[in-house]
Amino acid sequence: MATSAMLAQHTPLLSQYMTNGLPLNPAFAGSRDAFSVAGSMRSQWTQFDGAPKNQTFSIHAPMKNESLAFGVLLFNDEIGVTHETGIHAIGAYRVKLGQGRLSFGLSAGISNYRNNWNEVITTQHQDDVFRSGDDRYLLPNCGAGVYYYTRKYFVGLSAPFMLTSRYAGGQKYAVAHDFNAYDVLLNGGYRIKINETFYTTPSALVKYNAGAGIQTDINAVLGYRDYAEFGFSFRTGDAVIMLVKVKPTPQLTVGYSFDYTISNLNRYVNGAHEVTLMYDFKYKTKASSPRFF
Repeated sequence: MATSAMLAQHTPLLSQYMTNGLPLNPAFAGSRDAFSVAGSMRSQWTQFDGAPKNQTFSIHAPMKNESLAFGVLLFNDEIGVTHETGIHAIGAYRVKLGQGRLSFGLSAGISNYRNNWNEVITTQHQDDVFRSGDDRYLLPNCGAGVYYYTRKYFVGLSAPFMLTSRYAGGQKYAVAHDFNAYDVLLNGGYRIKINETFYTTPSALVKYNAGAGIQTDINAVLGYRDYAEFGFSFRTGDAVIMLVKVKPTPQLTVGYSFDYTISNLNRYVNGAHEVTLMYDFKYKTKASSPRFF
């Protein structure tokens, strides 16, 4: 009986998904009602060689026909000797519904994978598999999502990466599809006004994978006007997260988060650092009243 290994696409882990939402849902495109640029850098388990690192860069904006929006997502993932660099083009169709907009998004792109087998330290120095040098291949992928948002709340459902790869022998991989490999993401949040100065925004992100089960981020932040936010998140089975976000100008957002590991790994690692920058170049609405989400 012949068998083949299925390799699932890794969905980027982001603690500041409310600031940089495009990597997790293509329907987020255009939701800032501005030409918006965002970038995130995340570093985990810095004490380990080959620890996971992730960088994302996204741009998106509504078009002249406000029913349409476009975006571009670039990302780079590193874990161990495996490196993935990809680019996705994103399109969204938006309709006014009630007090907000309902957006349907699609993404399509390609990733370059590289496995540096010769960096692996083995007990058998003559192992030909790990002396073969770099293993490189290109594979396409696609994603889909739906997103509804108003000035007070948002809710989204997405599968950001819908294809997998199958080992085809030698140094060859083939595109494959498996519903069980999907990372299905459901998230939502609500902004609650406390008084003229403060507000709070509870939110949640639920990730479901048939093989890995369910993981949930539960978040609560306290905001001061539209200048700063401070809060905490709890990621089930993984981490407690501190979140800080400031807006030096109405168009610039700077965010930082620290994940404190609560799993058994906390004996060996301190956690993860994530920095996010976002800039809205031109508001289609008044600059004094930008989008909250």
